[in-house]
Amino acid sequence: MLRLKLMFACLLTAAACATAEAELYSGFNPARQDRFACRISSRVAEYLNKTGKTYLDVMGEVGSRLKTEIALWAPAVSFNQLLIGTTKLFYSDSDYFLQNAFINTGRINVSALPDENWFGAYLFLSAKLETQYRLNESKAYNLSTDPDLKERISELLPATKNLVWPRFTEDDGRNKIAMFNCRKNWYYGEICSSATTQPLGDPEHPQYAAWIKAAQSANLIASPLFLWVLEQPNGSVAYEALFDRAVAQYENPIVALGVITWMMMADADMGSRRRGAILAKRIEPVLYSSDLAGNHYHFWGFVLKSLYGEGAKYRLLSYVHERLVQGDRPDWEIDNMAITFGDKILARIKNPELCK
Repeated sequence: MLRLKLMFACLLTAAACATAEAELYSGFNPARQDRFACRISSRVAEYLNKTGKTYLDVMGEVGSRLKTEIALWAPAVSFNQLLIGTTKLFYSDSDYFLQNAFINTGRINVSALPDENWFGAYLFLSAKLETQYRLNESKAYNLSTDPDLKERISELLPATKNLVWPRFTEDDGRNKIAMFNCRKNWYYGEICSSATTQPLGDPEHPQYAAWIKAAQSANLIASPLFLWVLEQPNGSVAYEALFDRAVAQYENPIVALGVITWMMMADADMGSRRRGAILAKRIEPVLYSSDLAGNHYHFWGFVLKSLYGEGAKYRLLSYVHERLVQGDRPDWEIDNMAITFGDKILARIKNPELCK
């Protein structure tokens, strides 16, 4: 036990002392981070004053929703299987869906929204095109330069009504799937990349239908913001503009942050990050690497983890999983930058004088 504690202390120290180089080649420099942190903290302060809540009240509700309603369906997705044993000690299935808990604090009545799930339809289209491409059923494509993209998405809107997720199947009714780029892995034996329209998770799990409903609800909520981003030129949407637009749309900075993070996650997970991932193409890069979708998803996800008060924990987990195990320096750098930025927001929520 003593050795385990010493190892943990050494890793924590290493993670805390390690410095990321992302800021050296990113336009999201410390001065810009400070200004943006003040903008977010001021919107949060306005929301707290309006509702009479404290920040701890809001994060308490986030935690409650995470551990109750989201914990019911999160095991149907079970992202624990993607993590190595050491990180499983600190990570639950529901932790991956922290952004959904942020969204759910807004108590949005989904049934009262217009039943036009633009974001859900886009995600299905992106996944379908990649599946067809990988199965050699269609030629290469690039959604970021497709002049008819909005029309193609609109054609799928009827199939997503009532929070339904469409299907792309074989003649026998099984979901089409393409396996590719199989390689040996020291932990799993062999892993393969795959392309399919089937959302992540186990369709046989008793809570899988609840997960699909929750995902399509989030997609429906995100649709107005998605449509706005869709109309912007590639690389033109700054994080500050995205946040401002989200706050204007949802009138709640907590919900806005949750919706942005959900969109970044879904954009990265469904379809091809290179041929699809429209949001990643429209939004200004904060880290110049080949995986823009992954950068945006990691950034906003780890900002939320910091705002939830778990920045130190996830700085350590990222150091272990991304830097040491995966050898993925860009992901570790963006995680580190995001947690630092989230800590700046927290500091300004607690002490508004930092913005004067």
